[in-house]
Amino acid sequence: MLPKSKSNRITVDSQRFQYIVAESGSARDKVVPLTVNVQHEQNGARLRVIGLATYRVPEEQSKFYMGRTVNPNVEPRHIAKLIRLALSRGWIPLSPGPTFTLEVTNSDVFPVSAAS
Repeated sequence: MLPKSKSNRITVDSQRFQYIVAESGSARDKVVPLTVNVQHEQNGARLRVIGLATYRVPEEQSKFYMGRTVNPNVEPRHIAKLIRLALSRGWIPLSPGPTFTLEVTNSDVFPVSAAS
């Protein structure tokens, strides 16, 4: 189970999930690779989403220390879209088993204007 203290909750199509969005490597040229981990609140197989990237906002434009703001932001509506995409590709969240890996690109999730 994903740690409750570090995860967020979302309901998608009447099912409750927990998710964590994390940086998955070092930023290169301000590009920050991301991994999204999702699990149904009743356990089961995890979903791991790879392939997303955001861009670090310059420090002087960020409201946070060291430019920790990223663009585009991964919002709950994006997580819902990823969950639905994984379901359409065969993820069965309540079945026991190994982690289901979904490889995507920004254009699969973000509007075109945000992905560029």
